[in-house]
Amino acid sequence: MKKTLSALVLLVILVALPMLGNATPYSPTSSLIQNFGYISENPVTAGTKLFDVQALESGAKFIGNIYPTTSGSWAEIRLGTTGAFDLSSYDSFMLQIGNFNENPWAYSLYITGQTNGVDYLVQSAWSTINNGSTGTLKLDFTGLNVDLSNVKGLGFNIGAIVPLPGQDYTFETVAAPVPEPGTIMLLGAGLVGVGLYIRRKRA
Repeated sequence: MKKTLSALVLLVILVALPMLGNATPYSPTSSLIQNFGYISENPVTAGTKLFDVQALESGAKFIGNIYPTTSGSWAEIRLGTTGAFDLSSYDSFMLQIGNFNENPWAYSLYITGQTNGVDYLVQSAWSTINNGSTGTLKLDFTGLNVDLSNVKGLGFNIGAIVPLPGQDYTFETVAAPVPEPGTIMLLGAGLVGVGLYIRRKRA
């Protein structure tokens, strides 16, 4: 039992420490993610669209099509929300992305806003997430010369050289909040507490 508890504590520490290195990452709530919708596409084609947004217990599932103007060329769609966001106290924007399509898709995060009356768009590097896999995306604010207190929109992009193998144009993507480091530590403390309680009961 001691070995099990030690392994549990170590696991919690290993998971939480990398996230604690980020002072204050921002991740949208499930309710905000569930309000994400179609923002734009590149290139503009009649076939690129968002069909459905399904609310989940954590985040939402997005289903749609992406069509290029020329078969076998890059195409993307932007999903997100607009509003007024003050992200000046955060050092990054993070989102958990799950790809439930049968092919890989590429993803990136973005924010839009205004700095001195001039519109800006900042996005993270594209990351490929394989089919059936989940990844955590991060848009680092370090060194950005933009007004983070005046963010007007945020969300994520889905893209690829389309069609994907098997003539696939359809994406099925789940977006969810990334747990805060404090939440992870509380969960770990709770698990350790349960373990100690069980050990005392057996003793």
